[in-house]
Amino acid sequence: MQATGFVFLQVIYTRNLDQGQLLCSSGQLPGAKAVSTVQELVHACDVVLFCLPNDAMSLQVILEEALPYAQHPCTLVDMSTVKQSTSLRCAQACQARGIDFLDAPISGGPRKARDGMLTIMCGGKQEAYDKVESILEAMGSHVRLMGNHGAGTAAKLVNQLLVGVHSMAACEAMLLAEKLGVQDQQTLQDILTWSFGCSKVLERHMPVISSGMFEDSEMPLRNMVKDLDIVQAAARDVGISLPVTAAAQRLHADAATEGYSDWDMAVPYVLLDRSEKDMLGPRLGISDEQWGF
Repeated sequence: MQATGFVFLQVIYTRNLDQGQLLCSSGQLPGAKAVSTVQELVHACDVVLFCLPNDAMSLQVILEEALPYAQHPCTLVDMSTVKQSTSLRCAQACQARGIDFLDAPISGGPRKARDGMLTIMCGGKQEAYDKVESILEAMGSHVRLMGNHGAGTAAKLVNQLLVGVHSMAACEAMLLAEKLGVQDQQTLQDILTWSFGCSKVLERHMPVISSGMFEDSEMPLRNMVKDLDIVQAAARDVGISLPVTAAAQRLHADAATEGYSDWDMAVPYVLLDRSEKDMLGPRLGISDEQWGF
């Protein structure tokens, strides 16, 4: 990452060292080097950014592999989408050792990550945020401190609620359009983009659904399933019911159960009407037996 002429990303760690070395040698990260352990990473950096797939991994890597070796003025920043309790647990453990911590989950997907246009929602102390703000701005076009520890994660869960609900709405809208006989998908996409019912998720889903290109996606269904599970758990923790979110969660989970976890997050579209297998099967090269229903 580069911003205002300074290279911020100097050391990287991945579970696969070869992958990290390949990334460094590709020229995408000028001056960066790959290390083989989290301990080496923490020793080499004043600011360590984590982006991990789930709560268990965040707790393991941050609390067991990074924090024991962190020394002031090191700041640990978790950019993962996790439970608020996970962010608070990490923050409390870091505070006990005199280490600054921020929860700073991201939104925008792989494309905006590559373009440095992410939205980054931070929770933590103002002093810690001020120290890393310029680094985060190298990755994101909208970076905000939402409040104390856990506030960034709270904002991300609100965002993921909207993403999940908008995703199912987009799938239903595209199915209705097809059943009502809308033939010109491109014109539909153009007009909806300028209409009050549009959302970023609808704009993103329309070409995916129209093309039937659900495989080999950078935004797989499994991530949405995981995030909606966290959102529903958060709602239960505070004693509220989210019926629309619950319906979206169920439909995403059904698609995952059918075997589509690694397919695009728009794939619940094909399960909304079971007769869709007659249309999408040939397009995707899937036989009746492979559909599983």
